[in-house]
Formats: sequence, C-alpha cells, structure tokens
Amino acid sequence: MKNKIAFMSTSNKVSKEIEKYLDKSSEFIVVDVNLSNSLEKARSLVEDGIKVIIAKTAITLKIEKNIPIPIVAMENTLSDYIELLDSIDTNKKITFIDFIEPPQSFKKLIKISNRNINFKFFSDEETCKQVVNEAIKSKSDVIIGGILVKKYAKDKEVEVYDLPISEDTVRIYKEIGKQVLENISKKNIKDEVVKNIEVLIKNYLDNDNKMSNNILDKITMNDTEKDKIIKALKKNSFSITKTAKDLEMSRTTLWRKLKKFNITII
Repeated sequence: MKNKIAFMSTSNKVSKEIEKYLDKSSEFIVVDVNLSNSLEKARSLVEDGIKVIIAKTAITLKIEKNIPIPIVAMENTLSDYIELLDSIDTNKKITFIDFIEPPQSFKKLIKISNRNINFKFFSDEETCKQVVNEAIKSKSDVIIGGILVKKYAKDKEVEVYDLPISEDTVRIYKEIGKQVLENISKKNIKDEVVKNIEVLIKNYLDNDNKMSNNILDKITMNDTEKDKIIKALKKNSFSITKTAKDLEMSRTTLWRKLKKFNITII
C-alpha cells in the first residue's frame, strides 16, 4: 500500500475539500468515519500499513489510546474561519462551539468586523449538549461546530455549519504528517514521536498565527487611517487642499490614499 498518512474526517464535505488539495499519487488517503466506527476504521488503517493518522479533536480523543501509531490532532486555522464567515449573513447571531479556542488572530478579526459572534467550549459530551442548548436558548441563528455539536443541534430551529478546511490548513497538516513520518523512521517509539508532534504543530500554528496577526494589524491600521481621512474630509467640507493641510500631507499623497481606500469625492 503506497498510502502512509490518513486524514480521518466525520464530514463528507470536509473530506472532499481535503481530497481537492491532495496529490492523488501522494502518500495521503482520506477516510470518512463517524464517532461510533472511528476506532474500528483506525485499526483497519493500521493493518493496511498507515503510519500516521490526522484527525479533528473529537476523533483523536476517541482513538489515540487504542492505536499504536501517532495521531495528529488537526486544528483549524484563520483561513478556515474566514472562508466560512464569508458565506454567512453578517446580521446573523453566530455561536462557535468547540473543544478548543479559535486562534487569537480570528478573535481579533471579529473585533474589527463588529459581527455578533460568541465562543463556547466544552470538555466532554455532556457539556457539549448543555452548551448547544444554551446557544439555542440565547437565540443564536447559526451554530458552528463539529460532529458532537451537530449531533445535539440536529432538528433544532438553528442553522448548523461545519468549519470548512482551507487549502492553507491542508498544506500545514500535510507538512506536519510528512515530518512525523520521517520522525517515525528514525525513532520507532510512539511516545517520543508524540512529543515531537506537539512541538511541530505548535511551531506551524504559531507561525501561521504570526502571519495572520501581521495581516490583521495592517487591516486595523488601514481602517484607522481611512476613518481619519473621512473625518478630515467632512471637517473641511471635502476640500482636498484644506484636508491635505489638516492631515499634514501633500495633495498628491492625499489623492493616492483616496484611491487606495476607494473614497470618491463628488
């Protein structure tokens, strides 16, 4: 069997998204599972020669103690959150429910966008059920979460979404999977490999978060500068000469910034 690394997914839609970003001739395979059959499927993958499994937290917690190969817990990146929010009406109240907190860069983005979004967390299945019910009682229009969240939000008067998997996230975990595979060939002790996985994931996600924060810092700065220019224009009755003088810049610089921020003077 040429496949050595398996992505396990509880969503057919997410599985297709992952497959879209994988080279069919590569060592990766994507397997659809659910919570009840995930352990059985994982054991079957091990028998077939799979050396590394990549899965979301719910599946990882279900199988990791009973599988002799490294399991990489896959977290979503900022790209995934942005991709989903772009498809949801900005006026809807949204609740994210997950095992883990979203990246800080995403929380920063929410502050900038002023959207009505709440974050809730759970540590076990019973807590998940309670959190979902609380979100429904608080009149959330949309609930976003994984397989457990969908289980308890099903048939309720609320829209339920999976977090999509972006190309950026698949790229990161492909690289992590490959490095873990290389690690296995050097050290055949699962505990040591698992420690290295934690370091690898932290390094990749820290780098991704730093890049995202740099982008968001630029967005924040741009928004602040745009607001400052608009305020100055209104104060000076939209006179370019007076506004440029007020902002202590040349008319040419002001025109360039108006074009940059798509501000039209009629």
